[in-house]
Amino acid sequence: MSGIINSAGSKSGVIGTTEIDYEEGTWTPVIDRQTGTPSCTYDQRTATYTRIGNMVSVYCALTISSVTDSASGYTKLTGLPFDPSSAYPSAGAVASNTAFTEIATRCKPHAVGLTFNTPTNTASNVTSAWKAGIAMIGCTYPI
Repeated sequence: MSGIINSAGSKSGVIGTTEIDYEEGTWTPVIDRQTGTPSCTYDQRTATYTRIGNMVSVYCALTISSVTDSASGYTKLTGLPFDPSSAYPSAGAVASNTAFTEIATRCKPHAVGLTFNTPTNTASNVTSAWKAGIAMIGCTYPI
């Protein structure tokens, strides 16, 4: 890549004859459900992303001190910095999680946000309620 990438921000460069984009930043994750949005208080909500070309890596750490979740349907996290491409499947990891009433080990980027799967049924979305706890989530996806 020609040029220098300094602190957080954007930089375009050229490798050979291919131009790529590089960008770092923060985003605001929001806990959500398929129908209805839970009400919650965050003690911590840290989220960063890195975009290189058409790939985006996101990470977030949430500490939720209280939540009222009477919504239904699948559990999701919204607020991704870029909409995922529907053309390519991808998945990420839930590194630590006490914020679901059901264990989630994998996340998948969709147009609706990140959805989550259980370790026993990776084809089925987690449908349990959000609860007070900690969630650390990372995912890389194409845009």
